Amino acid sequence: MRPAIHCLTCQTLLGLSEAHVGSETALSGTLEDYLEAIFLIVSEQQVARVRDIAGHLQVHKSSVTAALRSLAERELIHYEPYGFVTLTDRGASLAQGVMRRHDALRDFFTDVLAVDVETAESAACQMEHAMPRLITDRLIRLRRYLTESPDMGETLGRWLANEKEHAETT
Repeated sequence: MRPAIHCLTCQTLLGLSEAHVGSETALSGTLEDYLEAIFLIVSEQQVARVRDIAGHLQVHKSSVTAALRSLAERELIHYEPYGFVTLTDRGASLAQGVMRRHDALRDFFTDVLAVDVETAESAACQMEHAMPRLITDRLIRLRRYLTESPDMGETLGRWLANEKEHAETT
């Protein structure tokens, strides 16, 4: 059995449609970013508006409108033009998954690899769209083990000190 192709670029090159890969994996990274932004805004304000989303993502309102139509067609958000935007249960679940992957990557980069927060955030934003749940779960457990285990804490501390020293000399 052939493994699923999750990369949207690979799917396009191979001529695979949404039916071949499943609707969840067919959601682009850009649309996942919109879901994540809507989730964060709704968490603070109960609803989101086009201008809120545009400001959060630093994009034009017309780009937001096009993305909202696509998300509404997939039944991930409730949206009427010029109205408020809220997430459906499925949309909220997908947004939480994106945020979980983002947080797992960022925390691993900062806590284990000693990468500065700005670089870790940027890398996590790019990588969060391609990481399956299995890898996310294992990465979270590995980070916990490396940072919380008494045996590993000292070893990790030495490694981090060495990495910081190496970074300062390069």
